[in-house]
This record gives sequence, structure tokens and C-alpha cells, in this order.
Amino acid sequence: MAGYDLQIVTPMGMRFEGVAESLTVTTTEGQISILTGHTNYMAAVVIGKAKLTANGKNLYAACGNGFLSVENGKCTLLTNSFDFADTLDGEKLKEELTEAEKLLENAQTANDKTIAKDRIKLASVRLAVLET
Repeated sequence: MAGYDLQIVTPMGMRFEGVAESLTVTTTEGQISILTGHTNYMAAVVIGKAKLTANGKNLYAACGNGFLSVENGKCTLLTNSFDFADTLDGEKLKEELTEAEKLLENAQTANDKTIAKDRIKLASVRLAVLET
């Protein structure tokens, strides 16, 4: 299958740079899959499972909030986190989930609640990716 250039960039650095056959992420409008020849496109990405197919292999990841763009056959995903399943630690994630739930319980402002809910959602998605 033909591919396209893909970069996945987080504040922690490049998570993927190479040729992809497909990338599926969750946007504010629902899931989208980017395939070779996709039209120019831009969308806000929200926390959810992601699937990257490269070299005939499916790689699953937890994707944070960010932006996706396709321009002239090149795809770029800028996101605050992108964690492949093989890099995740289930015990550590359970601790993160518990900590985020405590933060929500103790949240004083609407902003604190939003941050805690996002942390809960991301930890939950990361745990779900481990089961994939």
C-alpha cells in the first residue's frame, strides 16, 4: 500500500516521523482516518485512541488534545501527548487515574475541574490502549 509523510509531534519531542499508510484519530467531530491522497484538511484533535499503520503494522496509541493537518500529501499531528501502547505502564496509569480523580474531588474552580476531567479521560484512554 502506498503511503504518505507523517509527523507526530508532542512537547516531549517527535513521536513518529516517516511513511504511514493510515492514521486514525478522534477530532471534535468524531473519528477520522487519513489515507494516502487525502484532501487538504485541518481539525482539532481531542483525547482518544489512535491507530497508526506503518510498514504494514498496526500501532495503537493514546492521543491527547491537539491539531491535525494534511497539506499537499503531508500529514502533521501536533498534540500534547501521544503514547504508543508498548510504552505504557498499567500500574503507573492506575495511580495517575486515582490521583486525577482526587484532583477532581478537590477542584475549586471550573478550570480545575476541566483539567482534572481531561487527566481522568487521558489516563482512562491510556489504560484502554493497553487492552488493544
